[in-house]
Amino acid sequence: MVYCAKRNHRAPRGIHIRRIALICLLAAVVPFGSLFAESGTAAHEQGFNLSTTLFAELTDNFDRPYASFPLLNLEGVHLTLRITKHFILMTVVGLLVLASMFYLARKLRNPYKKPTRLQSLFESLIEYMRREVYEPVLGEEGRKYHLLCFTFFLFILYSNLLGMIPPFAPLAPKGGGEMVWLGGAVTGNLATTAGLGLITFMVFNIQGMMSKGVLGYWRELIPHGTPAWMAPFTLLLEIVGIFSKTLALIMRLFANMIGGHVAMLVILLMVLKFQSLAIGPVAVLVDLAISALELFVAVLQAYIFSFLSALFIGLAMRKH
Repeated sequence: MVYCAKRNHRAPRGIHIRRIALICLLAAVVPFGSLFAESGTAAHEQGFNLSTTLFAELTDNFDRPYASFPLLNLEGVHLTLRITKHFILMTVVGLLVLASMFYLARKLRNPYKKPTRLQSLFESLIEYMRREVYEPVLGEEGRKYHLLCFTFFLFILYSNLLGMIPPFAPLAPKGGGEMVWLGGAVTGNLATTAGLGLITFMVFNIQGMMSKGVLGYWRELIPHGTPAWMAPFTLLLEIVGIFSKTLALIMRLFANMIGGHVAMLVILLMVLKFQSLAIGPVAVLVDLAISALELFVAVLQAYIFSFLSALFIGLAMRKH
């Protein structure tokens, strides 16, 4: 007598992980395939130029926007809003940050309801950043800047992760011409990182003058006991240090993000440059390894910028 029992077999967790990885790989390959197909046609017609293609993918289409709207047109002053690919991506990132916070706020209205996984992730992230990152460097007086620093973290994190998605939508620029692909890293634009760094620069200097007084803030830059003849040189060096800290904050984020994307694009564009079957599989495998590293760098750079912003504000508030 043979006894047969039906069992509900659940797929091992590893299978689900492999399926997710395969979907992500296909999602990355398909847009690049379309991009390469178009680039390959252009290469066949007019010759492939690696530097030109790379420059077009990494930079913003400010000169060939999708649309433009004049905002101010006075005598000698012209202000125009240009809808470019980085403008669109930055708007998406801003909406994602707002949606994340509104989602968490709505969930926290009912504290007795079982939290979702996404809610638990946000709560754990906020609690970790508050307890382990912001409080040790900002102290009690700097609690009001926790939200600003966490907004930096989320904005840069979403920007970096969105930049990991290959160019995915060809859109026609204003006036026609060759399609401009929507995609790229917003934090790979120096104007974006400069804007974020400028906010930090203004906040920690203004807060320092509010905490210590205008003269007291600048006077404290000169260490106690410095000879009178050396005080102007010391003050000048400290002021240069304030600007260099901000510049390092700006350039660190910009260079790390643009460097990773240059490496990924150069390796994949080499397939078009050499058009060899031997190079294709190797280039894809190397690019996948760089993409994994770039994913880690995307999170790390968001953390570093947020931490250093909190540190600079905390140092400006404290009396030495």
